[in-house]
Amino acid sequence: MQKLLSPLVLAVFLTFVIITSVAACAVNKDAVDEQYDETAVPQEFVEEEVIDGQEGKTELLQEFIEDKEVIDGQDVYIENLQEVLDDDEYIVIISPQYDYVNSFLGGLTAVCIGEYNTEKWGVVDKTGKEIAPLIYDYTRSISEGLAVVVLNSKHGIIDKHGYELVPPKYSFISDFSDGLACVRVGDWDTGKYGFIDNTGQECISPVYDWADDFSEGLAEIGIYEEWEHEKDADLYEYASMGFIDKNNQFIVEPKYFYVSSFSEGLAVVKNDGKCGFVNKTGEVVIPLQYDRVGGFSEGLTSFCVDWKWGFINQTGKEIVPPKYDYVYDFLEGLAAINIGGDWDTGEDAPFFRGGGKWGFINIDGKEIVKPKYDSVWSFYDGMAMVNYNSKWGYINKTGQEIVSTQFDDACSFSEGLAAVKLEGKWGFIDKTGQEIIPIKFDKVNSFSEGLAAVKLDGKWGFIALSETTTEIQ
Repeated sequence: MQKLLSPLVLAVFLTFVIITSVAACAVNKDAVDEQYDETAVPQEFVEEEVIDGQEGKTELLQEFIEDKEVIDGQDVYIENLQEVLDDDEYIVIISPQYDYVNSFLGGLTAVCIGEYNTEKWGVVDKTGKEIAPLIYDYTRSISEGLAVVVLNSKHGIIDKHGYELVPPKYSFISDFSDGLACVRVGDWDTGKYGFIDNTGQECISPVYDWADDFSEGLAEIGIYEEWEHEKDADLYEYASMGFIDKNNQFIVEPKYFYVSSFSEGLAVVKNDGKCGFVNKTGEVVIPLQYDRVGGFSEGLTSFCVDWKWGFINQTGKEIVPPKYDYVYDFLEGLAAINIGGDWDTGEDAPFFRGGGKWGFINIDGKEIVKPKYDSVWSFYDGMAMVNYNSKWGYINKTGQEIVSTQFDDACSFSEGLAAVKLEGKWGFIDKTGQEIIPIKFDKVNSFSEGLAAVKLDGKWGFIALSETTTEIQ
């Protein structure tokens, strides 16, 4: 008799377990239980109950729900399921939970929790998985797969796995550029600068009084000298500036008052109040004759003479005469130009006050957009932001106003979408002006690598377009 009862008891027990499991899976579409074990959701529930009528989300949710390695211990993804049901345009990838975040670069981003001066920073990946714990006083954006971290006022480096490649020990570390990062030992006034490679090794010892990032294989450095100021006889430090290569060899001897990084093979140098350009052998290829210059972009650079701006090419030939009150660099074949703007020409730090009207010219100097806007931004992703009467819109490269000036604030297009602000809230539009992601967020960052940071109710998270979510994992 005992042998006959055992199977019966077992059967009753299994039936109870199955009924309990089915009940647990019967999640109401309008209220997903945050405590539910998402790793146990069966495939038929994903396809038929959650996804019913919403194409393109089955694969993503199956990854989120069934991949225990990604989801384990992260209750936030349960909340994400409800967001999928609530909005067809986007899906929440990382629920709002951080006090600040950066944009994604190389599949990683820096995030922080806490108030100013007490916040703690770390790094997460696109699933929200914590790569570096939130223990640092600050974490900069990812650069060439590495991130600068700050702890107790000392800078270090972590890699893409969160490993401390360089423990926090330097007074300063720049972002990586050209495979190297600039480091400083000592304080701002008396410290010395050198460089580390992407393994954390010092490849150029900290011996320079000033240095900046490598660009196109060369880095600007400075050697200070004391000099007497004519007006008040105080002692100032004067930096003789030049360039070194990655072998710490001088390519341009430190003899200039000012230099800037190389761009398109040329670098700005300045002496006696006049600017010109040198090439990578140190040869002066454009004489030091201009009051101010920009950096080369798309084969041209801006120059200033008597507070009027124009453009020259890499041989120094004048392409656009100096007739504008201010200009931006060329981007995507067009440059912004200003007529009627005002400069503060004080000796200490001259700056453009603003005003006047803005338009755009092409690389031949032809005005594609006549100066008529109060403010503009350069072209990105084929569109440029324009402002008229304190409202922002967008034009294309022919000057056609595709999106009328109607928004209180806006950002440039990135990955086909632009962030716009209306009545205190932010959302995203496409290049036709259609609202793609509702204007309902407190703040947003532009899309980067398929994700956009959004702030809601005081916390930051990340969203993606519904149609692209299966591609970003």
